[in-house]
Amino acid sequence: MALKKSIEINNSGINAEYLMIEYVDIVKDSPVIAVRLAVYKDKASRDSGKKPIERVEVKLDKNVALEQALIGTLYASLKNLPELDGAEDV
Repeated sequence: MALKKSIEINNSGINAEYLMIEYVDIVKDSPVIAVRLAVYKDKASRDSGKKPIERVEVKLDKNVALEQALIGTLYASLKNLPELDGAEDV
């Protein structure tokens, strides 16, 4: 999954259009969630193993619903790991 949006890279006249979440930082007491996007020329470039043209960090305002959705999804995924099989929500 990724986003398609043509953006200009560093005011260079070069455009890229494939943005993929590379890293998410959720700090419990922080008011924001930091998301780093890897920017590729296009999907074909990413699929062929090319490196990102650049990386961009954006900050999302953390709200209760967003945080709960993300954390809930992470816990559900963790329970699918063999080493956490049988873990229960508390």
